[in-house]
Amino acid sequence: MTSNCYGLYKLARWNRRHMNSSEKNFYTLIHAHNLGVKILSQHVVNGFRYIVDYWCPSRKLAIEIDGKSHTNQRRAKHDIPEDKALGSVGIRVLRIPAEKITQNPEGVLADVKKAVDDESS
Repeated sequence: MTSNCYGLYKLARWNRRHMNSSEKNFYTLIHAHNLGVKILSQHVVNGFRYIVDYWCPSRKLAIEIDGKSHTNQRRAKHDIPEDKALGSVGIRVLRIPAEKITQNPEGVLADVKKAVDDESS
């Protein structure tokens, strides 16, 4: 493991300890329901220099919580290329707007369940 990779794992650990309120609410929501799969928070995806908000290894599913910083400009510069890179190796990305977690938690849970079920087929 190079020092650069080590720094990424260190950042992921810091992110887990300092989750924002949307990430904490999502974490609570998915762990309060038995989805039948392991979902890890702030995970470095092997072979990439990306930290995904949540990772379901058995379904190769990355879940990203998109807050206010995910503007059209940021999305074009960072999110779309990241989604394409992950998709090129068979990783699906589910993007959830942060406000949806508090406004419609049942809808968020349904979206995650659907993504998990789709990945298993």
